[in-house]
Amino acid sequence: MSVGKRIFGRINRVSHMYAMDALFRALRFKRLERPPFASMGAWYDLGEQQLHVVEIPESETLRSGGMNSLEGQVSISVKSYARTLQWLTEAGIPYEAEPDSVAGFSQIYTLDRDRNIIELAAPYNS
Repeated sequence: MSVGKRIFGRINRVSHMYAMDALFRALRFKRLERPPFASMGAWYDLGEQQLHVVEIPESETLRSGGMNSLEGQVSISVKSYARTLQWLTEAGIPYEAEPDSVAGFSQIYTLDRDRNIIELAAPYNS
């Protein structure tokens, strides 16, 4: 699967929408209008796809451990590895970087406030 065609869907276990929104705004995701659901949440425009985030304050599926790239995650394609690292650093967002990953593209992993794993996938040497 090419880096530009990765498919992702929803993060359904966010207890703090404000923190998630701050992370995505730091990554320069464009927030979209969302239908007036009873739950809090946000939709983001990611080019040919969208990311839908739903806030569930009392979720039973929140992580308690550290980062483990083998766990379930959301994968988002980014154009520039170097610029993404710069944004994360400037925003004070911790991450783990794998520039030479065997996956076929560079990988950056970060956790949101609820410890959901977010993979940012970029072409090698970008």
